[in-house]
Amino acid sequence: MSKEEILKYAAEAIEKQIPKKPNVSAYNEDGSLLIYKCPSCASPYDVDYDGQYDYCPKCGQAIDWSEYEKTNAKWIYTALIDCNLSEVRCSECDFKVTIEADTAVEISEYKYCPNCGAKMKEV
Repeated sequence: MSKEEILKYAAEAIEKQIPKKPNVSAYNEDGSLLIYKCPSCASPYDVDYDGQYDYCPKCGQAIDWSEYEKTNAKWIYTALIDCNLSEVRCSECDFKVTIEADTAVEISEYKYCPNCGAKMKEV
């Protein structure tokens, strides 16, 4: 190997130590992350089966999970007047959904916002 090749290889290895956000492909029904791809080599991983790696097992790229570690969010409920509906929104990103009032309890079972991925506080 030439000196230039060695330097190039070393620079690539150092670059992979800088965490990058994963490319999200799919979410579970509860809004939690399901499938993501490595931001460098695009290898797909299933969180339920493979877990959330700190480094890509294929290419070694460091993965930045900070966007998926928000824990201060909560569901905010607002009853809509003169109907049997409620508006539910995420305190982190203001994602809103209108539901029947009696299904509000089911929404509280969602542990993650389907829009921003924020983890909800336990009620």
